[in-house]
Amino acid sequence: METAIGVLVGVIMVGVLIAFIYQVLESIVQEIVDFIEHMPIYISIPIALIVVGLILYFILIRFSWVQNMSNKPRYVICPYCDKSILFTLDWECRYCGEFQGVVRAVNKPCIHCRRKSKNIWCSSCKKEVLL
Repeated sequence: METAIGVLVGVIMVGVLIAFIYQVLESIVQEIVDFIEHMPIYISIPIALIVVGLILYFILIRFSWVQNMSNKPRYVICPYCDKSILFTLDWECRYCGEFQGVVRAVNKPCIHCRRKSKNIWCSSCKKEVLL
């Protein structure tokens, strides 16, 4: 019986806390909206441009970070000899015979003919490993 009462009191306290946080956040948002509504146009436009610029900057930084992560050396384990095979390198396309010119993952399409490689060769055991 005491456990049920304790749980009920806990649930009520959490509910009261959530209601209080909601009221505080609602009043803060209302203050911000009132401030923006009464702000002169010659101040609000530069602030909006700065905010949009910061958002674009962080989106572009995030995109370049993802691109740089894809060029980091990655390895695949050969199922025949258990040695590691370099997965990101300047590889030669088996269809058109051209090198990529940049460090790329082997499973990405060729820059020249846009075809994907279906396998790589293990440099240790000289066997074909399917991707």
